[in-house]
Amino acid sequence: MKPKLFPLSIGLIMLSLLLVGVVSASYPMFHYNGQRTGYVPEDGPQNNTILWKANLGEFIGAPPAVEGGRVYIGVWPDMNFASGEEYYLFCLNASTGSEVWRNPLGAGEGTVSGAAVSGDRLFVGCMDGNLYCIDTTDGSTLWNVPVDTGREGGNWYGLSCSPVVYDDMVLVTSMTDGTLHAFDPDGNEVRTYTTGNTTFAYSSPAVDAGRAYFAGNAVTDALYCIDIDTGEEIWNVTTDGQVRSSPAIDGSTVYAASANRLYALDTGDGSEVWNRSVSASWGTPAVAGGRLYLGTADGVMHCYDAQTGEEEWTFTANGRIDASPIVANDTVYFASNTGTATIYAVDTAGNEIWRYATTNYLQSSPSVSDGVLYIGSDEGSLYAFGDGLVPTPVFPGWSGSVRLAEGETFTVTPFNNESAAYTVNRTSALGALDAAATA
Repeated sequence: MKPKLFPLSIGLIMLSLLLVGVVSASYPMFHYNGQRTGYVPEDGPQNNTILWKANLGEFIGAPPAVEGGRVYIGVWPDMNFASGEEYYLFCLNASTGSEVWRNPLGAGEGTVSGAAVSGDRLFVGCMDGNLYCIDTTDGSTLWNVPVDTGREGGNWYGLSCSPVVYDDMVLVTSMTDGTLHAFDPDGNEVRTYTTGNTTFAYSSPAVDAGRAYFAGNAVTDALYCIDIDTGEEIWNVTTDGQVRSSPAIDGSTVYAASANRLYALDTGDGSEVWNRSVSASWGTPAVAGGRLYLGTADGVMHCYDAQTGEEEWTFTANGRIDASPIVANDTVYFASNTGTATIYAVDTAGNEIWRYATTNYLQSSPSVSDGVLYIGSDEGSLYAFGDGLVPTPVFPGWSGSVRLAEGETFTVTPFNNESAAYTVNRTSALGALDAAATA
């Protein structure tokens, strides 16, 4: 029998045979890092392709955390208040959105706190006023400690700030008394600094170079700087209205937004670098590449020169912007908070790249990891947007021809795995295709 000629493109064959592992990136806490800069040093999606959408059944107000191929996200009440309804912290597979585990966080009162992941432990606040430590492996509760009052004590928000991990300590702030709390990994409180009066529920502490920055209220609303090791106050600066953002630290400057104004302060002594009037922002500014980005209640995303405070551009969304923006390399991601909340991606010059309209309100700040954008919605869905991944060849492609007579085989051995071998013969799928083509 005449031998058949099989053209083989080994690179293409191997792509279909092997799955190539990639190193998983992470987004371990709210606004990416302890400085709360919101800058992620990797690319995010450049189109609005939905990789998956997970329906979690309740409002999602928390920012997702991503670590080790898993997404951690909590839900809180959707205002239906069905009898016996529980609200969970979920762990989802980052690639598929499938549930890995869920934890009710005590009595299942819900959370809007952004989780902070460190090793195999996760720290998150709950609407019952407790700080929880969760084993990321199986979702079991390792410990919980009361930090603030919850709904039973008249505080609807409970502990809604997002924890930050710094030098084996977990830092949170309680809104009812403006107190900074620091706990060790076993839940023992090792530091407190109390300012005494109510602060904004969602404002979270930021840390850098042994200092913690947080919103406080002794007599008037102020931004505080505390030495983490000693618990001593370094400075405080009175602000025009309640500090609603979390501080964002970039080098020698800390930025924070109050109800009426955006501040840039020197981290050394709190002296003012500049300030700008803003329209009632809840969000934390993102700082990247010498620019600062902040969304406001009038539906405008602002870009400022981070050193001077001069406005460089604005982008008008379809409604108020409450969630915090993030920057992934050269793309700014943010969302409006209206009945048809829209997720936006713009470049650092303010030009729109893409948008996606949802069917409900949106207060969840976005996260980016491994090129995927994760964001929650009040419709109860967690979205994962991505461009799709192109597999990396395991070795440079080779094209050639091999003549196989009936009963002969051809074996391929990849250079990076000599113990593996792939055999082609007349009865293989490739042979079947050839037979069909010549029939």
